[in-house]
This record gives sequence, structure tokens and C-alpha cells, in this order.
Amino acid sequence: MVCVVLFFASYNTYLVDHSLNNLKLALTQTASAETLENTKSLQAIVDYALISELTAYKMDSGTLAGLTLSRSIIAKGKSQTQIKDMESALKEIIQRREKQRGSVLTIIDTTVGKLNDIKDRLTAMLLPGKARTGKTADSALLEQARKMKESWKLPQAIEDYELFIASYPNYENIDGARLELAYCYEESKDYQKARSIYERIAKLSGGTKEARVAQAALVKIREIENLIYKKDRLAAQLTAQKTVPQLQETYYQLGTIYTKLLDFPQARESYKKVVELNADSELALKAKFNLGWVYKFQNKLEESSGLFKEIAETIPDSEMAANSKLQVADNLGLQERFAEALKVYREVADNEKNKILAKQAQLQVAYTYLYGLNDPAASKREFDKLVRPVRKEISQDIGKEYRLEGYALLNEKRYQEAAEKFNYAIKLNPADSSAYLGLSYLYRNMGDIAQALAMAKKASEVNENDEYAFATLGELYTESKKNYDAIVAYKRAVAIKNNYPEALYNLGYLYHITLQYDEAIATLEQAVSALPSYTEAYNNLGVAYWQKGRISDAIRTLELALKLKPDYLDALHNLGLVYESQGQYKEAKEAFLKILKIDPRDLLAQKELQGLEKR
Repeated sequence: MVCVVLFFASYNTYLVDHSLNNLKLALTQTASAETLENTKSLQAIVDYALISELTAYKMDSGTLAGLTLSRSIIAKGKSQTQIKDMESALKEIIQRREKQRGSVLTIIDTTVGKLNDIKDRLTAMLLPGKARTGKTADSALLEQARKMKESWKLPQAIEDYELFIASYPNYENIDGARLELAYCYEESKDYQKARSIYERIAKLSGGTKEARVAQAALVKIREIENLIYKKDRLAAQLTAQKTVPQLQETYYQLGTIYTKLLDFPQARESYKKVVELNADSELALKAKFNLGWVYKFQNKLEESSGLFKEIAETIPDSEMAANSKLQVADNLGLQERFAEALKVYREVADNEKNKILAKQAQLQVAYTYLYGLNDPAASKREFDKLVRPVRKEISQDIGKEYRLEGYALLNEKRYQEAAEKFNYAIKLNPADSSAYLGLSYLYRNMGDIAQALAMAKKASEVNENDEYAFATLGELYTESKKNYDAIVAYKRAVAIKNNYPEALYNLGYLYHITLQYDEAIATLEQAVSALPSYTEAYNNLGVAYWQKGRISDAIRTLELALKLKPDYLDALHNLGLVYESQGQYKEAKEAFLKILKIDPRDLLAQKELQGLEKR
């Protein structure tokens, strides 16, 4: 046991890859994120991983591209489907990193990860549940805090976050807001305040997703003292160094330390020194690249793009040039200059030899068409060029998220908002019959049958194999007293889906009321065969048998309905009428008495009993 403890202590000290752990944590949190809002608290973790990659001895282009995509989704994501792309990007990065790490350490990583999961679950079980009730949070205040942070107006961002947290302590994702505030303090170099918030979340919310993020952040905070020591030691060495390469190396190392400390002004000065000493050296190009990112972290996108463009022009055929172009395009996207971003992404997608970078660029081409230029047709063509199953699925049903949001709003009777979602889904995919049906249900609920009918017709036109579109048409025609049009619509619905019990039931009803009893019987028999528990279909089938003179079938079928639902008043009433028509007055009377036992105020049963009493 002692050996095991010593081994894991040694593992945590010397073998653990905190950057890889952070990536795995980000993946776990992303996989469980239900909304884009849930990803906001991951910015610190993704930034830590990015900074670790930027300051590594050798940068991995695929990792950087995937993390850039993830960071952009956190900052400017517009669709739930982008969470899947973030998840996919993180998975690919982790797979590459684990391959580099080796099988033995990967197995140990997995074991330690499982032990930590068990610990988190046990901690969560021991902590009391948290109430999440109270006044509705002012989301505008939270968004304002985020905008201030994005603009690097950190004092104002901190003030807004503090006000939000104090005003809405029972906000559903309050720990997520606290994580965002703590990262603001980190960026302001107030590490003590950041530590205090992270420790509170880790202690009071143990076992939660937010607690795991806080624990990862605390690991980073604990490294700060060591980084400050290294920084001071390197600064002291500057006066003793004589050659340009030595000075460049020291300034570069200082730049990476300041970047890890989130001290971006000092990082800028150090990287600039590297470039000033020898602008043509390889290290100067790497310093420029990192300097571009430092500006980007501070949302100084013009300065950032200027440096990345310089690198791309200086070494045009290199992998670093492709990375730089991707950053220029990403910056343009963040500035909502989508046409310019598209041009740069297209250039990388079409010309880059690195397949990972080319694929990331192609994904961004599709994204830019969809979310930036609002051109779903072009976006679908670009998505279809990708081989990843997730993107194929999305390209085939590109407006799904908006359609589902529309139905949710429809259920809440928020009709105007629902209509906006359905219309946007149709804009993304003009062949989205389900979105047209959503509009049809919406107009029907509002009492506008003509518009409801028009939307249902449109649904059936854009997708001739949508059984629900034709069934809806059948319902609306029936409401409009256009029975023969309704029959045609329902026949089409059951032709598409043979065992569609509701459509068969409604078609049987229409045959019945138009006196087509043989067709009614055949159709209703299909309905109960498709759904043997369909009591209403048994009831109507029993009546159709009766009207065709098939009395024993009628009684048997009505009794089947009552076996399924003993208090089914319609079936009891019809059974009483069948018995009465056959002179079986005792059985008829028993049926009507059962009705009155269930509902003493049933006037039809009372009237039938009065008539039977006179016989």
C-alpha cells in the first residue's frame, strides 16, 4: 500500500502531463455541455492548453488549430452543433498527445483519471444538495461582464461579474460565473483573489464539473511561484550574457514565462526584444508568432493579424505560414469580417499540404458560410467535402437545432419566437419539411387554418415522403370539412408508412362518415393490428361492423375496447345500442347502468334507460 501511495505521489510530481489533463477535462466538460453557455467556464482551461502549446519547444500545428477552433466556439459560438465540433477537435488532439506519450503512461493516466472520478463522485455524495431558486438572473449583466473581459477592460469586467454574483447567488450556473470571474482576476495578475475563488468552488462544490475546472486552475496557480523564481533568475542572467543568440534565447524564455503568468504587457516587451536583436532568426519568427497570440489574448486583433501576415509573407511555403494564415482568418471572423475570412480559409484549405490544417480550414469555410454569411446552401456544399461523420450528419440536417428550439417555444406558446426559429431553419434548409410542419401547428394553434393548411402543403411538397406532412394535411382538411381531400392525404400518409396507426384510424373515421363501411372496416382492422392497444380504433371498428350487420364481430370488438379500458363511455354506449338493436334489452340496460355508475349525469344513458323501461 505504501508503495502504491509513493508511486502515485511520484507520478503526480514528475510524470503527470497537466496540459493533457486539462485537455481531457475540457473534453469531458464539453461532452456534457447542454448549451453554449455551459462552455463559457472552460475558457481558462482552453487558454492554459493553448499557452502550453505556444510555449512548447516544438509546436504541434494540429493541436494549435483545434484549440483555436475551440476557443472561437467558446467566444463566438452560435449553434449547439458547434459543441460537437469542439468535442471532436479536442478528441483528436488528445489522441495525438497520448500516442506521443506512450502506452504505459497512457494506461497510468487512465487509471489515475478513473480514481479521480471515483473521488469526485464520493465527494459529491457527501456534500449537501444546493437549492437553485430565486429571482430570475439578469443575463444582460453577465453578457456585459463578458464583453468587458473580451475587450480587455478587466476592472469593469470584474465589477460586473461581482455585481452579478452578489445579485443572483442562486443562479443555476453560479459556479460557472465564479470561474469566469476568477480567470479575470488571473488575467489581472491578482492571483490571490483567483486562488480564493477557485478554492471555494473546489471545496463547496466538490464532485461537480465546475469543481474539477477549479482544481485544474489551482494547479496552474500553484505553479506561479516557481515561474516567478525562474523569471527572476533569467532576468538576472541578462547582464552577464554577451552574444546575440544567448540574449535572444533568454528574452524568449522570459516571454514564455510572462505568457504563462498572463502578464501580457511584459510578454510583449520580451518577444519584441527577441525580434529586435535579430529579426531574421528562426527564434525571432517564433517570437513574432507568440507575440501575435499575446495581442490576440488581449483582443488586439489588428496588431495580432499584422504580425501573422508578416510571418506568412516571410516564409510563405512553411507550416508556420499556414498556421499564421489560419490565425489571420480567425481574427477576421472574430471581427465579423466574414468575406475576408472566407478568402483566407479557402486559400489554406485548397493549398495546404498539412492535412490536419487543410481540414480545419475547410471546416471553417463551411462555418463561415453558415454562421457568418448566412448562406446555408454554400455551407452544405462545403460540409459535404469533409469526411467526418459528425459534419456529414449536420450537413444533411443543417437547421435541426433551430427547428427543435422552435418546437420548444411552440410548446410554451411563444409563437412569434417559435416562428422566427422555424423560418431560420427553413432558410438554412429550404427542404426542411419538419420546420414547415412546425409553422403549420403554430398557425393552427392561433386559429389560422388557412395558413396552417398552406404550411402543411408546403411540407408535403418539399418532402414527398414525409408521412407526418400528409397526416397533418388530412387533419386540417377534416377540420375544414373537405373530407375527400382528407382521405387522399391520409391514404398518401399510410402508403409511406404502412403501420401508421393514427393515420389509419383517422382514414377509417373518414370512410365511416362518408358511408364507405367496407373501406372503414379494412382500414380500422389495419389500425388495431398496428397498435393492439388502440381502444378508440376498436370502438369505431365495432360500430362499422354493426352498421354492416356483423353483429357478433361488433359485440366482440366493443368488448375488446372495454377490456382495455373498462370506463370507456363511448364503447359502453355503442355496446348498449348494439344489444338494444338486437332485442337484448337486459344486456343493453346493463351497459347503460355501467355508464351512469361512472358518470351519473350522462344524459344519453339516462334517455336510453328511460326508453328501455317502457319496453
